[in-house]
Amino acid sequence: MKRAALWVRVSTADQVAETQTQLLTEWAEKRGLEVVQLYTVEKSAWRGDHHPMLRQLYADASHGDFDAVMVQGLDRLGREGPGATLTVWKTLLGYGVQVLSFREPFVESVQSVAGESLAELLVMISGWIAAQESELISQRTKAGIDRRRKSGQAVGRQRGAKDKKPRRNNGYFRNQNAAR
Repeated sequence: MKRAALWVRVSTADQVAETQTQLLTEWAEKRGLEVVQLYTVEKSAWRGDHHPMLRQLYADASHGDFDAVMVQGLDRLGREGPGATLTVWKTLLGYGVQVLSFREPFVESVQSVAGESLAELLVMISGWIAAQESELISQRTKAGIDRRRKSGQAVGRQRGAKDKKPRRNNGYFRNQNAAR
């Protein structure tokens, strides 16, 4: 039986990692894969906050701990663009680890039929789409904040609300990375 690792990433408090974990676990069982490792990242991939866990994934892959990494979608590996997504994919392939995407099964099919070059193109396109989606979410968020501010409505959490996690106090619009 082949061994699989699950890569689960959620980026907002509204998302639940267990949803992806359950989906991937059931998918692994249907494919006859034994889940031997779970990597859960509860950080945005936009700023690269997932990189420490990604380095752990690479280290474990290099030791042969598993044969495949299963993801809900290639965008769960990161939203930093086509180059970054392709780098993750190729790095894992270099360790002899296959990347299996529930949402993009065509990459695996194309790789087995047409070869690695066409699969690389599909991975890059998926990475580009993920980056574009992230940019659209950012633009919509900024537009909503700007609209609320211009109409005199409160922006942000209500006074007295407590964060579940510590945050930097540098402001959304002053964030240098926000305008990538």
